[in-house]
Amino acid sequence: MWRGSVDGVMKGNGQEGYVTDYGDGVILDTGQQPWHRHDLYPVPLEMDMKLRRLDLSNSFIRQLHTLGLPHLQQLDLSYNQLDLISEGAFKNLARLEALNLSRNALSDNVGRSGRALRSVGGLRTLDISLNRLNDTAMELCLRNKFSLHHLDLTGNAVTALTRNTFKECPRLKTVLMANNLIRDIERGTFEALRQLDTLNLAENHLASICDFRLHQASPKLETLNLQANAVKPCPPGEGLGRNRSPQHAPRRHNMSCVAFGQIKTLKRLNLEDNGIQMLYANTFGKITLAHLSLARNRHLVLQAGALQGVQGSLQSLSLSQTNMTSRGLSLPCMPALSHLNISNNLLDALPSSLSCSPLRVLDVSNNALTSMNRSVVEAMSSHLDAVYVSGNRFDCCDAAWLAVLNESGGKVLDFGQAKCTARGVSASLADYAESPSRYCSFQTTVPGLTFGQKVIVVIFVMTIVSMLVAFTRIGCT
Repeated sequence: MWRGSVDGVMKGNGQEGYVTDYGDGVILDTGQQPWHRHDLYPVPLEMDMKLRRLDLSNSFIRQLHTLGLPHLQQLDLSYNQLDLISEGAFKNLARLEALNLSRNALSDNVGRSGRALRSVGGLRTLDISLNRLNDTAMELCLRNKFSLHHLDLTGNAVTALTRNTFKECPRLKTVLMANNLIRDIERGTFEALRQLDTLNLAENHLASICDFRLHQASPKLETLNLQANAVKPCPPGEGLGRNRSPQHAPRRHNMSCVAFGQIKTLKRLNLEDNGIQMLYANTFGKITLAHLSLARNRHLVLQAGALQGVQGSLQSLSLSQTNMTSRGLSLPCMPALSHLNISNNLLDALPSSLSCSPLRVLDVSNNALTSMNRSVVEAMSSHLDAVYVSGNRFDCCDAAWLAVLNESGGKVLDFGQAKCTARGVSASLADYAESPSRYCSFQTTVPGLTFGQKVIVVIFVMTIVSMLVAFTRIGCT
């Protein structure tokens, strides 16, 4: 679905008026007849020929025949029941640039639908996700797409990619193919896509591929998502893109090995949930990686120097749900790091190296922290905008870190859910902050008082003491 202002005129119910987009894709004419999310069965017949954008999504349309809209640029037919597109359906749509056919039934009559799609050679964006398309159906839909920049094939039934798959769409910049059944990628499949900068192959079966050479994919590849594929980084010096020992392990344990350090243009890499247990020293070489997610690789171990080469460029890093302990988490100084997620682990202390990172967002929720090193928190506090700390076992009487965050203006966004314990009594951090002496007898001030507030408290206490002394003297006389 595409949002934004809609230009052109639509006729409906005998009236003519300017089309208005009310947000969330809701398109109405002057007669206030909603077409988006309307129970449409046939495509409306009376539409103004000047219409540029048309949203017919979320209906019950099953067949699409010839559309006489020569100025149409964007057409959204997603979330219908389309199982037949007539060959001439798009022949009058010479200016069509964006077509969304997501979540339909295009696989039912793929021969005719494929021929219809072949006629729209000027498309720049095509979404045919969630249509149960197999390899043959996919290739039919991709013919004559020499202008195509963005392709979404998510959630289909594709099992293999070959050198012919993208032969007629060489200008692709974005290819989204997550949640398919891909277990075979022919060598050279992506080499013709010289403009490719984003590739999503998450949730496939790439572990079966013994010669996985993504470093040859594109000279402009910046974003790569290989989540949930049993893919692992190659140890430095090991063969590029080769399965390490397919003949010695059961197939379900095979792990395709990719030399990420060879993808020199890579900026964003998602390796979540790949069963990676070891990240070797200098794994990523000297690429200028900015965003890295290693979350949900349980029992992950980072060798010393694992982030060497990218430690100066990393801006965000996720190590969530890796069962990482403080002893096993050795992070280098990362002077560009602004977002760090180390939640849902077994950490009992913050890495001291965080002192040199200009962190804006820090998530340490659901760990085993009883406190946080005050000096580390002080070093980070000048940059922090958001901190998540709930789900830890904080000691109420060792909460100097909380005072530092409060004084610096850092926001503990889950403050209401965070708890601490004192003398066997559990309390919310919010309750503790309101009355620290109730939980820790030696604390009489609320963590987080500013310097001015502290001066006022001191003056108040001195005044009370002076008054007590004066009354005592009066009583003695």
